[in-house]
Amino acid sequence: MSAKPYLYPVRHPKGKVPDILSGAYNTGAVIVQGSLLAHNASGLLILHTGTTAINVAGVALEKAASKPGWDAANSPTVVTGRVQEVSFVQADTDTVYSIRQEDGSGNIVAPAQTHVGEVYGVLNVAGEWRIDRSEVTTLIFKIVDVDLLEGLTFVKFVATAIEITAV
Repeated sequence: MSAKPYLYPVRHPKGKVPDILSGAYNTGAVIVQGSLLAHNASGLLILHTGTTAINVAGVALEKAASKPGWDAANSPTVVTGRVQEVSFVQADTDTVYSIRQEDGSGNIVAPAQTHVGEVYGVLNVAGEWRIDRSEVTTLIFKIVDVDLLEGLTFVKFVATAIEITAV
């Protein structure tokens, strides 16, 4: 079974599970599974821009409008119990994520063992978050391991990129 190519939590090395929260998102936000999330000034979840110093809230586990009552086939006129929220893994320095790397121009590049320990920013390409090896200013992830066979990189958030939210 191959791993998911998009940003996805794969392990919590302390034997725990990552903290999973559900939060209201900004109307119109195009959130897909694996989206890097931040909060706007109103406290609503939005897509992180990747190249700004906005702190990361977490990684989306589902797309927007996927909770019960949203996007249902033959949707009724009146929908009850509908919540405009998305579940996400809260960003921390322990959870390990899988992600692909790219060169900053949209080209996916193979990871190398020599990348372990390096810190980079990210790039959103058509809804898929990737390590951007050309981004060394706005640092989001530290590479902790690579899977050469699958072409995946395993990363953890850098502490300075995390939004600490009281739960």
